[in-house]
Amino acid sequence: MVAWLTPPKCTRNLWGERIVGAAENKTTRAILEYLAYRGVFAWRNNNAPTYDSRKGVFRRAISPPGAPDIIGVMPPDGRLLGIEVKTRTGRVSPAQDAFLTEIQRMGGVGFVARGVKDVEDNL
Repeated sequence: MVAWLTPPKCTRNLWGERIVGAAENKTTRAILEYLAYRGVFAWRNNNAPTYDSRKGVFRRAISPPGAPDIIGVMPPDGRLLGIEVKTRTGRVSPAQDAFLTEIQRMGGVGFVARGVKDVEDNL
């Protein structure tokens, strides 16, 4: 990878999208561990572009705009779960808010979590 594409203190990628920090990644991992403990089939939905070393280009994520950071299927009825993970001061974009609202409208569970406690409160 070319060093100038992602300098150490860079907070935006080539498309102007915010790069997830270590705090958000740590929270995401903790939430996924909690969901596994609760028997929820869940995974991290990677929305970041990936680097294709064969072609030397970045490929945009295929998720729709606003897709949540964590997607899952809740037992026992198989309802869709969508969790947008944010730091204490992180803001939800309009696209993220619309996506969570649509999940809820369709009968799923969608919310913003700033920690495991938010997940406990919303499940």
